[in-house]
Amino acid sequence: MSKAPLRSALLALMLCGWPWLSHAQAPAERLIAPVPPDYRPAGKVSAPGSIVEIFRPPGQTDDNWTNQLMVQTSRDRVKADPSDVLRGIEKTFAASCAEPAPATTAPGKVNGYATATTLFKCPRVTATGKPETSLVHAIAGNDHMYIVHQAMRRAHTPDVLKQMIRYLGTVTVCDDRASGHPCPAQKP
Repeated sequence: MSKAPLRSALLALMLCGWPWLSHAQAPAERLIAPVPPDYRPAGKVSAPGSIVEIFRPPGQTDDNWTNQLMVQTSRDRVKADPSDVLRGIEKTFAASCAEPAPATTAPGKVNGYATATTLFKCPRVTATGKPETSLVHAIAGNDHMYIVHQAMRRAHTPDVLKQMIRYLGTVTVCDDRASGHPCPAQKP
């Protein structure tokens, strides 16, 4: 089976701390995204100004994954509107889907930062023949654009969608240099 769908998803993300993923420990802006306890690092893709980290349950590979979490930190898109970033990802997702479902982007705020969230549904990805559901959340920080992408190669159920949304409630961006974006207290 081809690695093309994964590469396409990573390319879409690029263009448009364990157990907590946090990209800075000194006073700075940082993404805090808890990695699910049953997920392990599965890869990292870097480009100038951007990095994507991939996490999956053990035993899942580029070719056989069923659940995946991708986290992107990008300096290149820092001034972009999160909704515009997700519309760009939607175009790539729709191009890889035999019959893409319409996607709705919901803008919001997390810890004082602008966000947008989109649910992408595809009954059959052209390259894999499998269904895929993705919930993608973009947060526009002052220093970086952060994109958290949860994907599963199956149709979603209401319970699974609730779990995905609940997970996004644990994702935040903070900046301990700025009072408007407080960081949570560090656990010892």
